[in-house]
Amino acid sequence: MTWGQLALSVRHGFPDRPDFTLTRNLSIAKALVRRWGLEEASQLVEGARLLGWRDLRGLQAEGGIGLRWARARYWQENNRRGQRVPEGLRDVLRSMSR
Repeated sequence: MTWGQLALSVRHGFPDRPDFTLTRNLSIAKALVRRWGLEEASQLVEGARLLGWRDLRGLQAEGGIGLRWARARYWQENNRRGQRVPEGLRDVLRSMSR
């Protein structure tokens, strides 16, 4: 994921509101990228979106509770989807186990 893709996901997931602007959300996302790196920042933003947050302020919560919640929600959803093994590989593995 690039910074542009992350900014686009912030723009779509957390639209501009009168009390908290898109610019502030992007500023928080930029700070997350500086601190955690692009991949983990995108996971945190996605986790915040899955939690239904209206902005990214929760990721700046004192003590890091928002970071933990967003990270946990992201991985919960990621693990729920699971890793699907392609059919061809699945057939090969089944034939090897017989």
